[in-house]
Amino acid sequence: MVSETISMEPVGEKLRDIGRYFPGDQLSRYQFGAYPDENMLFHFEPYLADRLGPELDPRGFVTKAVFTLYELERGVDAATHQPIRNELVGLPGTAYQLLLASIPVITDAVCPEDFATYAKDIYEAVFAPALDDCLKRQGRIENLMRATEANSRMFNRVMGFRRKPE
Repeated sequence: MVSETISMEPVGEKLRDIGRYFPGDQLSRYQFGAYPDENMLFHFEPYLADRLGPELDPRGFVTKAVFTLYELERGVDAATHQPIRNELVGLPGTAYQLLLASIPVITDAVCPEDFATYAKDIYEAVFAPALDDCLKRQGRIENLMRATEANSRMFNRVMGFRRKPE
């Protein structure tokens, strides 16, 4: 499994053209309007691609995707504190939950196989349990972010991750 960082340049290019890489039979799930370009993925993926660093490890990729959805739900860029101009701002909470649940499929579509496998394992260990709980309560991603903190600490202990000394 790949746990090292990889260049996000090819990943970002695929994200910007997600329609070519995403499984076609699943693309219609994310339609929110009458026209083909009104697909949530066509608005989320380029936005995510613009926020990826030059290199990320699988955990960083998954965390960046989740945090990007959190920003879109809030409608405010966390770095600049400016309003976000994107078609996804202001949608009902279920739209963000649907996109959040799609992260493993997106990862498969745009990342190298070993990287995607490791990223999906991290997603399943850290975010999926909190997402299930969040869906049961019809919560917002903000609540999910809090719930994943405990899952993340547990995942770190199990996987033997430690904070790097500063």
